[in-house]
Amino acid sequence: QADGQGIPNAYPALASNAFVLAEDPSGVLRVIFTGRAGMPHFRDALSSQEIAAIVSYVRNSWGNEASTVSAEQVRTIEEEIYSPSEPMEHDGSSE
Repeated sequence: QADGQGIPNAYPALASNAFVLAEDPSGVLRVIFTGRAGMPHFRDALSSQEIAAIVSYVRNSWGNEASTVSAEQVRTIEEEIYSPSEPMEHDGSSE
C-alpha cells in the first residue's frame, strides 16, 4: 500500500513495523532471501545493491526512521544463509 499501512490478513503494514525498524536489519534481509508464507524469495531476482536500496527505503519511509542498509550487509547475510558453516563429512558408514 502506498501509505505503508498494509491490508489486514493480506499484507503486513510496513509503517511503524517493529520488525522493519529493528536495529539489526538482518531479519528483513532474511525474508527477502528466503521468502515467507505468501511471499516468494527474491534471492535470484535482485542484486545486493538493489536489496540494500529497497530495505533502506522501507526502513525510512512512511515515518519510519532506521539505519540504511549497505550492499555489504546484504552480502554478509546472504553468505550466512547459503554458505555452510562447517563442511559436511561422511564417516563412510551406511547408517
